[in-house]
Amino acid sequence: GYTGLEGLLMSLAVCSATTLAYLLRKERKTVSGCEVSAEGTVKELPGVGFESVDLSFDITSPDVSPQDLDRTIALAREAACPVWQMVKGNFEIRTHYNIQDAV
Repeated sequence: GYTGLEGLLMSLAVCSATTLAYLLRKERKTVSGCEVSAEGTVKELPGVGFESVDLSFDITSPDVSPQDLDRTIALAREAACPVWQMVKGNFEIRTHYNIQDAV
């Protein structure tokens, strides 16, 4: 099974990715793919929690711009993703993204 920290990391990744896809589609953007990978750095004392988390999003779309993603990630961070809201302030969350043009 998964540890509690692995479960938390998966929950944050899934919630943030589905929130991004939903918000982009709500803005009438075409999103044909949205993948996320998450990597957490655990504090030195085992089981204490994360020191930081990196979320990397791969978006496939012909019409999503970097500005669209910057705005949408900020909205997810500040209000739209419930898991992000619960963990905000407990550890650093860094985001990265790559936009691939839909073929």
